[in-house]
Amino acid sequence: MIDSADTPKHKDVTEETIKKFKNLYASGHFPACALNTQKLDMQLHDKDYVYEVADRANCADIPVCIGNMLYRKLLDRAYDAANGERMLHDLEAAIESYNTEQGEVCGKVKDVNGKTVIALCTPLMKRVHQKHEYSGELVFIDGSGGMNRYDCRIFMMTHSAAGSPPLGCLTDASESRDCVSQALRLYLEIIPKDAFFSRGVSGPPVFLSNDSEAERQSLHDVFPEATVEALEETYELQANEIARLYPNYLAHCEKLYSRRQAWAVCYRKDLPVCGNNTNNYAEAAMRILKDQIFELVRA
Repeated sequence: MIDSADTPKHKDVTEETIKKFKNLYASGHFPACALNTQKLDMQLHDKDYVYEVADRANCADIPVCIGNMLYRKLLDRAYDAANGERMLHDLEAAIESYNTEQGEVCGKVKDVNGKTVIALCTPLMKRVHQKHEYSGELVFIDGSGGMNRYDCRIFMMTHSAAGSPPLGCLTDASESRDCVSQALRLYLEIIPKDAFFSRGVSGPPVFLSNDSEAERQSLHDVFPEATVEALEETYELQANEIARLYPNYLAHCEKLYSRRQAWAVCYRKDLPVCGNNTNNYAEAAMRILKDQIFELVRA
């Protein structure tokens, strides 16, 4: 067991390695960037690179880089706790500064029953609204998690031959119907009059969202004229001798079947989804955002 190839990745990180990463963070590197820099340095200077990079003692992994052991401790030391009235005041000041810099209202923040909601529509997003035809046909709603410590997230995107252009970004500290609805209404206040390719506040004909009850209800509240579709799901509804032993499973299948209009592809023939029955566009965009922009850092 000691000589197993899997053993080195369970070693404790050495103080020397921790010091190297702290120096990289002090130089402005984020965890993923620091890890790549460390691996490159080892590749250039270590003859046994293949073995050394697999040794956790000499090359920390992502959980250690981001976790309380390294980056999080340094971040918490440098900044105050991200909550309370001070955070709300700082957010309002930051958004006001950004709006002034852009020369137009691109963001708003609001407190909803103690929860902070933010709506953003940058100049680029506004141009996509106005110039891109598909923004007036289909909009993806992706509540991608892992963006920050509080999992605040909702992104609005459309589709194109070049990927998934953004239409807006909503952040809220709660996925409740009230918070999401307030964030959407805040968003309507900052989008251009000819948003959604001249459809305006009516929104697009179709929203394609995750199978989230709060998201769907909120979209119905704010965009009553739009059709809200859940992402395509593949369900195999079993009704055999084994399935009959699990009544909860059968009840779950019956519940899914009763709302098949929301996720079954056969009910989308008359909707302008342009062949988009999954969230592949959104997932690709989220991967770039998390890996390349945020560099796997939970802000």
